[in-house]
Amino acid sequence: MRTRTSPFLLLAVWLVGCQPPADEVVVEETMPAVNLSAEAEAVEAVSMKWEQAAKARDLDAVMTVFSENAVTYPDDQPPAVGVAAIRTEIRKGWNEAPDAAIDWETTSVHVAEAGDMAWERGTWTFDPDGAGEAEAVEGEYLTIYEKVGGDWKVVADMGSETSGDDGEDAM
Repeated sequence: MRTRTSPFLLLAVWLVGCQPPADEVVVEETMPAVNLSAEAEAVEAVSMKWEQAAKARDLDAVMTVFSENAVTYPDDQPPAVGVAAIRTEIRKGWNEAPDAAIDWETTSVHVAEAGDMAWERGTWTFDPDGAGEAEAVEGEYLTIYEKVGGDWKVVADMGSETSGDDGEDAM
């Protein structure tokens, strides 16, 4: 007499054969949950550190916020690419306007879910003579940060002047 093997029995044997031996441990790698609020606060703290260093004209402290391959896009100027170029542009600006004052304020910070990238938006005011005799200029900025070795570093920064904007499109 001939017996027929049940397809369910074959499936069960196959499934059991696919299981790792009992002495093997299978570890599933999962990304740790990112505290987005804490990371946003950390980004804002870097921005505040940067602002204080700029106000103190501490170029070395300013440069600590930038990644090695950072780029800045100042109004009406070509971009400065890399820390050496950024350092040169900052020094040049400080030499051209030794009494200038700058302030900025963060309006929002968004951190990517993975916790490795963030962007900050805000407003800035630049007084070219610091004494208030020359008209101050205002604008908005967008700064992009990347987590480098556990620290937030600026990878791109762009500002745009908004003073005197009448809200009409230039086109």
